[in-house]
Amino acid sequence: MPQIVTETPKGMTRGKHAHYKTEQVLLCISGKIEIKFDRVFSENTVILTPGQSVFHSAMEWAEIKVLEEHSVLLSACSTDFDPDDYISIYIDFQALVVQLDQERKKKIVEQDALLRQVAIISNIHTFTHSHIHTFICLQT
Repeated sequence: MPQIVTETPKGMTRGKHAHYKTEQVLLCISGKIEIKFDRVFSENTVILTPGQSVFHSAMEWAEIKVLEEHSVLLSACSTDFDPDDYISIYIDFQALVVQLDQERKKKIVEQDALLRQVAIISNIHTFTHSHIHTFICLQT
């Protein structure tokens, strides 16, 4: 569902939130707009001029600063408006990102351990198969 941001005074910062699920394409219709994206472990700032757009993913903090009067920003959203999708307290956002990162790392460690077990089983099978084959060849 598209939303249009207008009538924001020059120098004012909007946004200052993240979304749990919603992804957006932010398109500058007129003026000049600076957008700071924060993923806790990395930050990126882009400046949009008319016709330029940027993808804004879920679980990414954004702050939008209007650099010129009469700037207009179009936001094409992947979901309908839902106030429960907003994370508007930065400390809560940081804690959630850190928690999700720890869970992701734990899954990687678990998957790595599983792959090592599969590799060990595969090596045992290969070792056993080659020794049986060698034994059969020696018997004949």
